[in-house]
Amino acid sequence: MKKLACVVAVLMATMLCGAVMAQDGEFDELFDADEDAEEDADEDADEESGEFEDEDEDEEEDDEEEDDSSGGPPPDFKVTVVGAYISMGMAHWLGDLDSGKFRFAGGGGAYFNYYLSPMVALDMGLGFIGKGVRYKFTEGGEDTDHRLKLTYLRIPLGIKLNFSGIQAAIQWELAFALAGKLKTESDVLEIETKIKGDDWDNMGIRRVNMGPRVVLGYAIPLGPVSLVPGASWCMHVISEYKEGDDAARAMNIMFNVAGEFGF
Repeated sequence: MKKLACVVAVLMATMLCGAVMAQDGEFDELFDADEDAEEDADEDADEESGEFEDEDEDEEEDDEEEDDSSGGPPPDFKVTVVGAYISMGMAHWLGDLDSGKFRFAGGGGAYFNYYLSPMVALDMGLGFIGKGVRYKFTEGGEDTDHRLKLTYLRIPLGIKLNFSGIQAAIQWELAFALAGKLKTESDVLEIETKIKGDDWDNMGIRRVNMGPRVVLGYAIPLGPVSLVPGASWCMHVISEYKEGDDAARAMNIMFNVAGEFGF
């Protein structure tokens, strides 16, 4: 009996130790699980904070790029622009020729712009323009029609403003008369005289003049080239007649179509 009681006591002690050890293992697993959960939570928090930091950095870079673009010229800004144009319109003389009428005139030329900023450019060029007038004289009850046609070389220099394609130029131009023709018609005669050599002085017509010119237009982009329709006005400030009572100054209103290319 004593031996049996000893065996039973040993078995019970062994089972009690196993149960305690098993409980310690479960507690360890629970502690390990808690530690793993805490580590996963920390990693997730680190990843989220890293994502937020990356987003903040991206936003800062975008802001810097926006600031750079707003502080500089637009991406399509061209410093130099060259162009060519043709003109059609009306020529007239202002002054003592009360019976004067508009006559058809044409012209054309080329220009060069150097932009000091996206909105302001130096504007210069070289071109040709027709000037003149139609007027009528009545003498002895007979009407005589005169049509004066003059061709000028023009050299304009000024400033051009550009507001999102809307162009406005203010120029001062020199004008040199190259050729002229006077056509006289009445019921009994028709005479056409070319003005050349001493005829300019004999007719009292000034060959060198100057005056303001205003040009308006709108640039329509067509790939690398822009089409610029517009209008212009110019007037001489010195009388075309060097002598006589019929003091008058040439004036033109023209409609222009230009093509320009920037580089």
